[in-house]
Amino acid sequence: MNPADSLRRLVDGNARFAAGATAEVDLVERREATADGQRPWAAIVTCADSRVAPELVFDTTLGDVFSVRTGGNVVDELVLGSLRFGVEVLGAPLIAVIGHYGCGAVEASCDPDVPDHFACVCDEIRPSAEAARASGTAEEALCDEAVRLHAEAMAARIAADERLASRVPVVWGVYDVASGAVTFHDTAGL
Repeated sequence: MNPADSLRRLVDGNARFAAGATAEVDLVERREATADGQRPWAAIVTCADSRVAPELVFDTTLGDVFSVRTGGNVVDELVLGSLRFGVEVLGAPLIAVIGHYGCGAVEASCDPDVPDHFACVCDEIRPSAEAARASGTAEEALCDEAVRLHAEAMAARIAADERLASRVPVVWGVYDVASGAVTFHDTAGL
């Protein structure tokens, strides 16, 4: 599958999910079909938040997407290593970074009094929160803007990885937990 087809499948699957018209899948059959291996048609980096499960949000099933989930969809060396495996070994033709509104990690990063147990995640997100504040974004929209800026920054971090940059395109998007819709960005050229 090429990157444009992969993105189209994500967009179409999300449209089904947002409309409440997800496909019926025989999970036992799919489990048996993928027991010997997976051939994901996309690698997706999302937040660990239970509301943002990519297999649900994009109406996929077992073996379809290679999911990497961290608090606040932070991309570090472990995530990059996982993505390299998903691309180089499993053959995923596209990487998508998905932030989401109402992200607790981003909200904590917008707050100067971050709890110690969460500081390592917030330290990675804080530059996006500061950029949102510096842009003059209204206080009530600050976290939403930080979500967008952070997803874009994490996509740029992946795209800067020399082992990934030459192999696959990276897109980013933001998931609205209320509507179920994902809005994609940086899709030019696909």
